Amino acid sequence: MGRLVLTLALAAVSASSAQAACPWPAWDTFRAAYVQADGRVIDRSQSEQPTVSEAAAYTAFLALVADDRATFDAIVRWVRDNLAAGDLATRLPAWRWGRRAAGDWGVLDANSATDADLWLAYALLEGGRHWHDAALTVAARHVAERILSDEVIYPDGREPVMLPGPIGFRSDDGHIRVNPSYAPSFVVQRLSALDPRYRPLLDAQDRLLAATVRRGFVPDWAEYVVGDGYRSLSDDLGRGSYGAIRVYLWTALQPDGPSRRQALDRLRPFATNVGAGPLPEWFDPRSGATGGQAGRAHLAALLPFLKIVDRPRYTQVLRALHTGPLVAGDGSRYYADVLTLFAIGAEEGRYAIAGDGGLRPGSVTCRH
Repeated sequence: MGRLVLTLALAAVSASSAQAACPWPAWDTFRAAYVQADGRVIDRSQSEQPTVSEAAAYTAFLALVADDRATFDAIVRWVRDNLAAGDLATRLPAWRWGRRAAGDWGVLDANSATDADLWLAYALLEGGRHWHDAALTVAARHVAERILSDEVIYPDGREPVMLPGPIGFRSDDGHIRVNPSYAPSFVVQRLSALDPRYRPLLDAQDRLLAATVRRGFVPDWAEYVVGDGYRSLSDDLGRGSYGAIRVYLWTALQPDGPSRRQALDRLRPFATNVGAGPLPEWFDPRSGATGGQAGRAHLAALLPFLKIVDRPRYTQVLRALHTGPLVAGDGSRYYADVLTLFAIGAEEGRYAIAGDGGLRPGSVTCRH
């Protein structure tokens, strides 16, 4: 039944919606470089030419920002048919799909990815509201329920812990691997309108950051220990880099309020502790050590945050991002390009997050 409802919704789109209502050249370039006509979002920089569920969910959200209903529907349809075995009502999307060793194409890793699933549920929910389509809202509810069923556990019987995926993140000794960048607070807040069981996850995310952020640095990975709570990892996974950098972006996009102000207070020392030179590629919350030099993905993810905490550096990063094309037309740098669209879209006022965590009404249409 869930598949039938979503199929009817996707089939209802007219050909006239194929182009976004509001011109956004960077989105047009991104779509041409990374999105096939059938809705598959491809990372062309890898030999397997994979689609990961995160890429599909991020791109569906950006299609919503661009008011590009045809691309949005094509992505959701492809995810449903290829990553969710044809039914988002009963299973979460597989994490990775692409060219197999034998040369054929299909699912490479069937484990789901919680960050992708949260963003997919969010995009469906906000798409349903923006396009007045109840079938998308129903699909959002299905995905949101599966997340709670498959990817949220209660190891001590009371406190919810969000797994990065159903399989592979729990050990027999009560240690659970978690990812601070997977659950943007505004996404979780908005999904709580569908299901109040999401509300405690907001507090859990605050506790995770409070326990693991040091010197303004966020780790890529942390852990929850049953009976002890959240804590940092002692190995190299406790460093912060390509994953953690998203926390700065999600926090800056979050609507103003006590939770955002508290998160910004934790992250604000980042601007001082990275020093005056080029922004680093990695940082260690435990020792304060930094290394490497940030590429475009880091610069884009940090842009909205630096606008709040370090205006001179924000200006430098903005100039750096505008050196050359914003998006690689050959599809060679997916992660950097998708984070650039998140950052520049907000910078240009193409979208904002409302107080309830939703996409601000009217922010995805042209302003005349």
